[in-house]
Amino acid sequence: MRIFLSSLLLMLQVFIGCKEESTRFRLVDPDYSGVTFSNTLVESDTFNALKFEYIYNGAGVGIADFNND
Repeated sequence: MRIFLSSLLLMLQVFIGCKEESTRFRLVDPDYSGVTFSNTLVESDTFNALKFEYIYNGAGVGIADFNND
């Protein structure tokens, strides 16, 4: 019985501890941040997936504000 209660208590702690919390990162509107990015690919006879196999691997921007200004 004691093992059952200990297991039950442990499971309750796990479920209570799994609540949704705020994250460190948030999506900021480009109008507010002033940062915009567009990965526009235009295929042609010389620039296409047959010649450049990694054309659609994607791209991105990583930005951080380390001093919270």
